[in-house]
Amino acid sequence: MRGFVAEWLPKRRERGLDWKADDGRLNRHVLPHIGDLPIAEVRARHMVDMFHKLRTDPNLNLAPRSIYNIYSVVSAVFRDAKLADLIEQSPCVLDERHLGPLIDKDPEWRSTAVFTHEEAETIISDARIPPDRQMAYAIELLAGVRPGEGSALRWRHYDPTVRPLGKLLVAKSYSTRVGEKTTKTDAVKHVPVHPTLAAMLAEWKLGGWAEMMGRAPGPDDLIVPLPPDAAERRTKRKGEPFRTTYYSGKCWREDGLPALGWRHRRHATFITLAIDDSADPDVLETRVTHTRKSRNAFDGYNRGLQWERTCAEVLKLRIARGGRSSAAEQPIAAGSGGGFAAFRCSPRK
Repeated sequence: MRGFVAEWLPKRRERGLDWKADDGRLNRHVLPHIGDLPIAEVRARHMVDMFHKLRTDPNLNLAPRSIYNIYSVVSAVFRDAKLADLIEQSPCVLDERHLGPLIDKDPEWRSTAVFTHEEAETIISDARIPPDRQMAYAIELLAGVRPGEGSALRWRHYDPTVRPLGKLLVAKSYSTRVGEKTTKTDAVKHVPVHPTLAAMLAEWKLGGWAEMMGRAPGPDDLIVPLPPDAAERRTKRKGEPFRTTYYSGKCWREDGLPALGWRHRRHATFITLAIDDSADPDVLETRVTHTRKSRNAFDGYNRGLQWERTCAEVLKLRIARGGRSSAAEQPIAAGSGGGFAAFRCSPRK
């Protein structure tokens, strides 16, 4: 089986899949158990024994979700082996009886893993968070985009003239493994720009971006590029200054959270906060955060009542910079497509 895995992982890498995580799970948890067996001789009983050991080994202490992630990789290996005509049937026929329930290791963690409205407002306005990170966090919090999608956004993707709210075209994502690519679901998303985000984008484009980069931004420039000093320290990646997930995560863990004195939490809580403000979760999920690849040529335009309804739900999110207020209470200037408030980004420490 080791031989097939050695050929399988490079193919995963070529396809832009998460081959590093696959490599780690296979080499740490799977190959030590069944790696010496010919792949055609692996049976369901081997799977049952292996996952029983993984679940009960006190030295591993694997979380239930980790067990399912390992099983997912193993299933993919045997699926591709069957497609390659190396096996007649996959041995991956296990269910919850063998894998255990799919629950959080700490059942209390998830309920405290998101931000309150006040905390969300803090990370996009507090002087202890540098302006470029405020902007990056605001795009995730107020537009509901994934970190990789936010990293790939360019100024030409933002149209502030669309009504009733400006629009972000989310068609690309950035991955450290393959660079710029399509979004996770291959969908092209048309995201309404919340008034608070529109105000921040306007101010960032007029001043903060140029202060950081030393020049005015152009249409093809990234909205929130890697700061020049961080880009100069890169040793493996050259070219455009995309923000990697590693860089953003390290900044959040080592700088942002300690500066604010907060426990660890994720910062992409758009839907949770919007639902708290009475927004329709189905509209937000299907048209903003988890849009599927379009099967209808007219869907991509997001015009008329569909667009207006989506904007109306986004407007229900009450996130203001520096304090609680309704989105409707924030100043909106003509031509801004959603608002330009008279404020400046906090100075960099």
